[in-house]
Amino acid sequence: MLDRWLKKLEGILDAAPTVFLTIVIAIILLWLINRFAAAVTTPKEFSRRNVRTETLRVVLSSSLRVLVLVLTLVAVLSELGVNVTALLAGVSILGLAVSFGAQSMVRDVLNGFFILLEDQYGVGDVIKVNAASAHVLAGSVESLNLRVTVLRDLEGTAHVIPNGEIKTVSVLSKDWARIVADVEVPNTIPIETAMTELQALVQTFSSQPELSDKFLEPPEVLGIQALGAQTTIRVLMKVQPKEQWALSREWRKQLRNRLGELGWQAPPANPPVTVQLVTESTNHTDSETRA
Repeated sequence: MLDRWLKKLEGILDAAPTVFLTIVIAIILLWLINRFAAAVTTPKEFSRRNVRTETLRVVLSSSLRVLVLVLTLVAVLSELGVNVTALLAGVSILGLAVSFGAQSMVRDVLNGFFILLEDQYGVGDVIKVNAASAHVLAGSVESLNLRVTVLRDLEGTAHVIPNGEIKTVSVLSKDWARIVADVEVPNTIPIETAMTELQALVQTFSSQPELSDKFLEPPEVLGIQALGAQTTIRVLMKVQPKEQWALSREWRKQLRNRLGELGWQAPPANPPVTVQLVTESTNHTDSETRA
């Protein structure tokens, strides 16, 4: 019994230099992977190429780390005299058994693979997940791997979504975006005058030096969208992806200022109502105005 333990100890001591060298090589490889991942920086400018590069950088670096750790573990066990072939066979059988009980994880990985392969979205994209359902999640893609997608919403909450749970994705930042602006003008303003003023305003808005590079096409005043208490005129603007929100806010600010200059004030939402009160005893009418 003692001899057997001594032989095992002797074998471990003999394998110690090789095991140590293997671990050192693994540490160096992990360091190189981290350095490579840090060196592959993407420009701050948003584009599909930058999104794709950042996504592949994250996925490849994490996959290479796992591969190095697995190969190191197998090499160390082999040097220590463990029958790696039998161990791998047992792991394969165990994995097959577990796969029947972990089909959701398999579905997550497969769905994540096709998300990456087809470049459906990537790190930095703004998306809505399962928009047709009652539980809609929206935000910027902060992290993406084969199993999960991490969204960061406007309030800063991080949502971790298994890729297998993603049925539909609405990408709000792919290639280009469009601002749909409905402008309400009083019915007392001639429609030709309103259209002319809006056309001049959108041209001035899109030609401003600090904004012009964000437009992909000249803005278009479509015409009357709806009739009612006021006339609604629709304006379309095709802009760079992820610029639609800031441009929309700036457009509303400049539109409000211009409408004020023109004196195109909206009618009050609740106009005064005159109510006639009749007093039977004195047989006269009092008038009371209520807002």
